[in-house]
Amino acid sequence: VPGERYVFQGWFRGRNTPGVPVFDVNYGAQSLLAGQTATPGGPWQAFTTSFIAGSASGPLSILSNVPNGLDGTLALDSMLVFAQTSDHVNILNPSFESGSGYEFPGYQGQIAGWTLNGPGGGGFNYADNDPFAPTGVVPDGSGVAFLQNSASMAQTLAGLIPGQQYLLEIDYNSRAGYPQGHMRVNLGGTNLFDGMFNAVGATDAYHHLSVPWTAGSATALLEIVALQNGDDSAIAFDNISLRAVPEPSITATAVLGLGLAGLRRRRNP
Repeated sequence: VPGERYVFQGWFRGRNTPGVPVFDVNYGAQSLLAGQTATPGGPWQAFTTSFIAGSASGPLSILSNVPNGLDGTLALDSMLVFAQTSDHVNILNPSFESGSGYEFPGYQGQIAGWTLNGPGGGGFNYADNDPFAPTGVVPDGSGVAFLQNSASMAQTLAGLIPGQQYLLEIDYNSRAGYPQGHMRVNLGGTNLFDGMFNAVGATDAYHHLSVPWTAGSATALLEIVALQNGDDSAIAFDNISLRAVPEPSITATAVLGLGLAGLRRRRNP
């Protein structure tokens, strides 16, 4: 959509060779990343950058160079493009679209951007191939994450403003035909949700969590925890966002103050 802001995310690393790949990312004539180095043999690293679309389509390019004629290779994975306004906090893989497919029933050893823990399993589910999320309309994109029995996914969020209020939103569901799902959500050490819930109908929207939270520091750990209910239970979730809640404008506050003053005058002639 022309004029709309988009986020481009991905993961990169360098092959274990003498050369050090240096890469740029461009959207048309816009430089999104310049001179990013990929350490040979290093761990996977994430990048996030944004751009404003100038038209309904445009070239997104990644250019890699290995200086001094040495042998080197840039590896890239899990690249995503999605619309998001600037008041949103950067979350890696927020809608679990980084996987292009999986072997049924969807268990994963790792999920891009997230740390998966616990004795229970976790992974991706997609429409029509989704034993852990068989009901409800997928909230965003084509994939959702799931946690079975007792397990968790976590990600450290950065760039927060201490004292700023934010709104955390998550769409979530329970596995149909099994005991109620039990989900707990923690952010920055504060429990924001702890509840049990039924699966939604086949064509219904997921349950929606929308809860305010005030940042205490520049970073915070976001944890989504599944707690086992009965012999076997599972939760599914998608479309996670955290955005700053704007302060009331000075003008609006002044108008409200004038209105209240007028009320006081009328009450006390």
